[in-house]
Amino acid sequence: MGRIRNKTKSNPIIGILCEGESEKQYFTMLKQKYRLANIKVKIVAADLSGKSLVEKAVKFGKYNHLDKTYVVFDRDEHSKDELRKCAKLARKNDITIRVVLVKSF
Repeated sequence: MGRIRNKTKSNPIIGILCEGESEKQYFTMLKQKYRLANIKVKIVAADLSGKSLVEKAVKFGKYNHLDKTYVVFDRDEHSKDELRKCAKLARKNDITIRVVLVKSF
């Protein structure tokens, strides 16, 4: 009789693509604070538009076999039309977008 393997589920691998260095530092800090070994943080150059960032996330997610991919970028530099296009492309490829609205005081 063979051994019975423990059928525990592994943690999902999550990818977060962000626009700038400050976002990367924030997510890296959260990863370390909560000891989340299953999160891959990928930084993308800040000069990309929202749509280019989503397209890069699609390729990144497929290449790295991620279970879930998130894209985080600032809203202030993107028009509403561009945000709609990003959302449509993201839904098509099962990517979640988080748009950050930063108000300066």
